[in-house]
Amino acid sequence: TPLSIVGHLSFGLTAASLAMRDMLLLRVLGLVSGLFGVVYNYLVPGGPLWLVIFWLGVFMLIHAFRVIEIIRERRGIQFTDEERELHATVFRGFDAVEFMRLLNVGERATFAPGDVLLDAGVHADRLYIILDGAVEITRDGASIALLKPGAAVGEISFLQDALSTASAAAAEPTRCLAFPTTALRALLARHPSMRLSMTGLLSGDLAAKLAGARWIPTRSATRSSKP
Repeated sequence: TPLSIVGHLSFGLTAASLAMRDMLLLRVLGLVSGLFGVVYNYLVPGGPLWLVIFWLGVFMLIHAFRVIEIIRERRGIQFTDEERELHATVFRGFDAVEFMRLLNVGERATFAPGDVLLDAGVHADRLYIILDGAVEITRDGASIALLKPGAAVGEISFLQDALSTASAAAAEPTRCLAFPTTALRALLARHPSMRLSMTGLLSGDLAAKLAGARWIPTRSATRSSKP
């Protein structure tokens, strides 16, 4: 019946909203779901069910408030051309507000050739995303690879909260977006959706490195791989 379709739409939209990573879309779907729920519970045989309608109204008000808040936050965001490109590529899993929160925690860092970003055997105090230049990775004194722009440095130490397994130094003039790990962990703890997105970003970076998409084998690494 048409009324049962309305009921199914209400629950279906609620389920769909829970699958959304964009918080604005999640809230809008939650608001529309509540509206269908109110219609259903008002017209249902034996109704109206005022208790259900009341609480659906409360949930709708919360969703509406958050929609307005998110829109206002996004209106106040202005990215540079570089930041827009970074958001569209490396940080595409974050919405605009989340990306701005990351930028507020991070800082630009510039390195001359030979400058060390990370030492092996220590807890990394920074997580780096290479903006331009190249970073050489070494292990036990042997060069392993050159990381290209877009790659992360210190991601294994950050993900596992463990000692770094290799050293990293700038191979040429290099700029990075640097995130102090303590501040970044605190930010991600306050925003679980951002924590999931960051885990996905760094896991994807590791997969890209394994596939050879974000690093260039160095000569010593190539020689060591030969029998």
